[in-house]
Amino acid sequence: MRAYFAELYQRRIVEPLSREKTSSARREIIAASAAGALFGLLFWWLNHDLSPSAEDMGEFYWRLMAMGSEGMIR
Repeated sequence: MRAYFAELYQRRIVEPLSREKTSSARREIIAASAAGALFGLLFWWLNHDLSPSAEDMGEFYWRLMAMGSEGMIR
């Protein structure tokens, strides 16, 4: 499942934003990192009785990924 999400993240987020000079290895590393972060946050959330809300966790994840990935993609 993690590999599937990493591939999806790379195809939908990283590749459209990356410039041609971003290597495929770098794109794969960014996607693997995003997948690991998602599953880490998911396990944390499950261990904390689903609090904060799913919507808040989703927003937090995407903001975290945008801040972390932006400088690495370009």
